[in-house]
Amino acid sequence: MASDFSIAQFRFLERLLVVHGHWCCKRIAQMICYFFYKKIAFGLTIFYFEAFAGFSGQSDDNL
Repeated sequence: MASDFSIAQFRFLERLLVVHGHWCCKRIAQMICYFFYKKIAFGLTIFYFEAFAGFSGQSDDNL
């Protein structure tokens, strides 16, 4: 089929897989860290607003 890489011999395949596997693992780890950062920042924003609103479920236009 189609491929982004062409290798002359199969002995070079191991290095190709190890390097690209490492890069993929690093990208996924960075994405997971960003995901948790984003969720914590969003959650704290809602918590601070609720504390400001007095943990009330009523909508009040005078906040």
